[in-house]
Amino acid sequence: MYIARAGVNALARTVHTTNEKDFLLAIDVANEAPYIAPALREARTRGTTTAAIVSSPS
Repeated sequence: MYIARAGVNALARTVHTTNEKDFLLAIDVANEAPYIAPALREARTRGTTTAAIVSSPS
């Protein structure tokens, strides 16, 4: 398990090292990370299984 620090640069480094044996879970609780969806798309092109947990306004 690897936990990336918050931010676009850390996520980009993580995505570019993933492969088909990895599972990438993105968590966005502040709703302030528009780069998550493109990063998960890129990870899927590398064969990585992806998922996201995001907050929703009540």
